[in-house]
Amino acid sequence: MWWFLVVPVIGAVAAALTSSDDEEKEEAERRARIQAREAEAQAIARRKQADLEKRKAQLVADVDGQLNDLFATHPAVLDRTDQGALHVSFDSLRTFAIKKVPSKPKTMLKHLEAIAPGATFSPIWTKHAVQAHALQKEITGLQRLKEELLG
Repeated sequence: MWWFLVVPVIGAVAAALTSSDDEEKEEAERRARIQAREAEAQAIARRKQADLEKRKAQLVADVDGQLNDLFATHPAVLDRTDQGALHVSFDSLRTFAIKKVPSKPKTMLKHLEAIAPGATFSPIWTKHAVQAHALQKEITGLQRLKEELLG
């Protein structure tokens, strides 16, 4: 009859070993699920970063093309002192986009220089601007003369 006492002890030891193995399996499965989720999250983050870099590169390429067109279609107004290939950086484009577009030609040109270094007014435009300024002075002088005659 002593075996009636031993059987429950053996059963308890066997149950403890079985539950220990089950807990280890569950823990290993849980760790594997966590690692799979982390790997998936990292893959998604890498894809998002790659997509962002592609969009940035496309935007920079588009702006490069537009700037080349701008200089090609307006040679009477715009010129570049740097005759090398025009290449916009994403940081300079961001700086350009953040700033408000000015209303005066000289400040507009400085604003354009943020993405197109070496941008200047063409000699033709500069000559016309000087002539326009001289004409403005003459008209102002005539206006003063009219006021003196009438006044």
